[in-house]
Amino acid sequence: MKCIVETTRDIMLIHVHTNESIHSHRPTLCKETDWVHSQISLRNLRILARDIPDSVTDLDWLESLRACDGDVDLAVSSFVAELNKPTMREGEPANPEGVFKELPPADPVSEVISPTKKFTKK
Repeated sequence: MKCIVETTRDIMLIHVHTNESIHSHRPTLCKETDWVHSQISLRNLRILARDIPDSVTDLDWLESLRACDGDVDLAVSSFVAELNKPTMREGEPANPEGVFKELPPADPVSEVISPTKKFTKK
């Protein structure tokens, strides 16, 4: 899994396991590893979001950040919400069974519950 991190001061870090640059001027999407957690312990990094799929890239994150005009809090929340949104399979209609399902007609006799009938546990 990946996470979005930001540096706590004006430093740029290189992820030792993946050689990813962790930028000093913007939050960065990187692989969440023990090294990231060690940098958090050293107070060089802080995590803004986690549990991001490995298929997502830093460029995807950067697009979201740019779309929010650099508002980091808004970008993180909208980016995570977009990732958690259920997706449709390609070529699958949005609602294959129609908006409303037809219900079978109700049997009026079986639907009536007599006020004098007692229910017992079986």
